[in-house]
Amino acid sequence: MYFVYSIDEPGAGDAANTVAANLGLRFGESPDFYLGRCEAAGEDSFTLLDMRRTVELKTEYLSFRGTEPGPMVS
Repeated sequence: MYFVYSIDEPGAGDAANTVAANLGLRFGESPDFYLGRCEAAGEDSFTLLDMRRTVELKTEYLSFRGTEPGPMVS
């Protein structure tokens, strides 16, 4: 698992490293979950080859959600 951060944002590298370390510790202790890698990488060092070898999950929309989702409407 990689946390790719913007090199233009001050403090993004520190935040990404903290998240990667915390998740690495949390999932590294779980017998039910195998986490091969968990690290932060700047967008300038995450190569095209890295992108092709990884599945990208975009979760930015979660931080923009102002309220909890309501019930499903049909």
